[in-house]
Amino acid sequence: MLSYIGKAIFLLFFLYTLLVPYTITNSFAEGDRTFIAHSISKNGITFERLKSLSPNGSAQYQFTASGLDDNGNPVKAGTVINDAHWSIVNIQGAAASDVVLTPDNTVDSNGNIKATLTSTKKLEGHITVSLKIGTLSPVQSDKSTIGFNPGKISSISKSTSVPLMIYDSNDLEVIVTDGDDKYFPNKEVKWEISVGPGGDKSAVTISPASSTTGNDGKARTTLTSTKPQTVTVTASTDGLGETQVNVVFVLGFKDYVKKDSTDSQTKFSVKFRDYNGNIFINKDNITITPWLIGAEFKNNKLGSYKAINDSRYDIKTIKNANNNDGTFEIQITDNASKGKAAPDHNYHILACFGIGDTLAEAQKQYIYCDGRSLDMDNLAWIIAD
Repeated sequence: MLSYIGKAIFLLFFLYTLLVPYTITNSFAEGDRTFIAHSISKNGITFERLKSLSPNGSAQYQFTASGLDDNGNPVKAGTVINDAHWSIVNIQGAAASDVVLTPDNTVDSNGNIKATLTSTKKLEGHITVSLKIGTLSPVQSDKSTIGFNPGKISSISKSTSVPLMIYDSNDLEVIVTDGDDKYFPNKEVKWEISVGPGGDKSAVTISPASSTTGNDGKARTTLTSTKPQTVTVTASTDGLGETQVNVVFVLGFKDYVKKDSTDSQTKFSVKFRDYNGNIFINKDNITITPWLIGAEFKNNKLGSYKAINDSRYDIKTIKNANNNDGTFEIQITDNASKGKAAPDHNYHILACFGIGDTLAEAQKQYIYCDGRSLDMDNLAWIIAD
């Protein structure tokens, strides 16, 4: 009797070892139970454009399918079908690397698993995807039309386009739109600053450093600097790129003076002031670079002032504005002076002042340079050309 029982147990164990691997080949676990996905729903793979946009403001497309258990019913919500694999079978109008197919193989309340298609590039085309569960034959979607158009961030607008006095502020703003050219709310915009050679980043304040777009797609911040310099502001938002603008902060001045003029030499000076009109003392020895502009008086008419690039003139800094009255003064010597004996004194010269270690920097970060005002021409040094 025992021998028959033993043989029966052995036979059952043998059959179990043969049958179990076969039954779990196309299976997934739900708790402690195992269901066998014999098929994918006869609806196959459905396709739709989602109402929500991707983080870069472009369209999102979703492929959906449901796996059925051995009773032909949708699998219970929350089950993860680990052996479900989505793939791109064919794509037209773009490369497969231009798009991202992200699977979500957790069964939703409708018994479906999904894959979402996104792209960071602008493209239009057609795509076919495939879903394979375990060793079941793969199922393909119909050829679907897709189009992606990422959102964008506008150029930075400034509350004023003219150079600002130090300690003054400039309100900056960008507008973020989605791929449908609609305002893109709730997007974080990061604001970063940099300064050029000779600049001082510690003197710059930008607040807030991060702002969020409202329903009008706008994000704002405020910039100020306590030192004269050019500040580059970069606004960026994930997936949409970045945009830049330069904001120039300058010193104020008063008392532009020409003095001690002869045919071969003269002096020009200005007194620097801050935003509140107080004396600005150049304690940090900010590099202030002067240059000359000149215009010819001919046929009873003064021509346009243009920058002078001529070794004929020597420029020497006498005062660097680090004195008690904030005066910056230069002395100009004409090494080719024709003196009083010259028949015509028809060349008008004015001095310009800017911030920078080089002339190119100073001309971009100018404090004063005015060759258009007749009042300023009255202060010109007039020599024989």
